[in-house]
Amino acid sequence: MSILPAADLAKLEPLLEPISIKQRRVLHHDRAPMEHVYFIESGLVSVLAQIDTAKAVEVCLIGREGLSGLPIVLGGSMSPHRRVVQLGGSALRMRAADLHAAMQSLPRFATVLLRYAQSRLVQTSQAGACNSTHPFKQRLARWLLTAHDGLDGDLLPVTHDMLARLLGVRRATVSECIALLERDGVLGTARAQITIVDRARLEEMACACYRVMTTERERMMRDLSFHDAPNGVAVAARGACAPSRLVPMSPRR
Repeated sequence: MSILPAADLAKLEPLLEPISIKQRRVLHHDRAPMEHVYFIESGLVSVLAQIDTAKAVEVCLIGREGLSGLPIVLGGSMSPHRRVVQLGGSALRMRAADLHAAMQSLPRFATVLLRYAQSRLVQTSQAGACNSTHPFKQRLARWLLTAHDGLDGDLLPVTHDMLARLLGVRRATVSECIALLERDGVLGTARAQITIVDRARLEEMACACYRVMTTERERMMRDLSFHDAPNGVAVAARGACAPSRLVPMSPRR
């Protein structure tokens, strides 16, 4: 949210509660009233769609600078999807009523949220198309790149079991694919963690969906700048002021 003017940030600060979000914590239950939104500062949160009584798959991944609780922004109060912390970190929590009031009184804050919402809609729809058409190796590369964008550093503390559950495939499929990527020098692995060794090659392996998603995120935020932002700097997407919360995750360079 540092892309917002200092005056807007000052009004929002009393409404934001810093919290720790631990792995496996459910931020929003499916079909239950949403009482808060969470501005993610670090960690990863999965939006999970229940396929049947025993299986749920990921439809969206939220990392730093993202928001959990988008239905509240759009005027809703619940969702059929769960939001579960996959990798622990920290967040700023705001009550739903406070968010609605702030969007009414702070139009620039509302603009940032709605830009983010459109970016998330594109991400979710593109991921759905990707999951139904592209080979698993390309889908895995896309997921790893998106997770890498949402975290600090090159180490992803994820297991093969976790990836299999989120991507809706067998664990053996994940293990075989990661072994090939490790053999080719793209990834490094250790117990319960994956390291991105060669991001450029991983991007080459990913399907075009990753580029569609990142291009849309950048396009949506490119012209969003406020000349009275903190420190007198006009800040666009992922600009000079850090951390730029509420700006969708941008690809690493």
